[in-house]
Amino acid sequence: MMGWLIAEKTLYLMRNDITPVANASIWGGHENFTCPGRDRLDTANPIRENGMPPYKDGADVNLMVSLVRIGDIYITGINGEVYTNIGLKLKGAAPANKLIISTLTNGGANSGYIYSDDAYSHLSFQVIGSRLKPGCAENKIVHAALDLMNKSGE
Repeated sequence: MMGWLIAEKTLYLMRNDITPVANASIWGGHENFTCPGRDRLDTANPIRENGMPPYKDGADVNLMVSLVRIGDIYITGINGEVYTNIGLKLKGAAPANKLIISTLTNGGANSGYIYSDDAYSHLSFQVIGSRLKPGCAENKIVHAALDLMNKSGE
């Protein structure tokens, strides 16, 4: 059902709200970065929710943000599954109002879910199962995407 709704909305916008242009420049790029990682110590009897498992420092998490710009439409890709608040923060800071955010793009990150900074204390499966330490991914994703948007206009 969700796919059908997205397709119908896309067709509606293409027919009614998007004005075709004779020429549109195309630009693409990506930025890679790392954030500190963590590994769980409770593998024998893992906590699923509502508790903070013990962790040890783990390998860095490799993340990538990509951008394709077609005319005034920006398509941002993130190679992990990001929380909605990260996307909202990016949309609020973006210099464009035609922005699409795609997750799980261009391969998978070694992160698990990419939770927003304000979600760290929620103790949900997604937060406690993530390999990311708090306080890095959200800002780096937003800044990398904004940097790519600025580069695309050069």
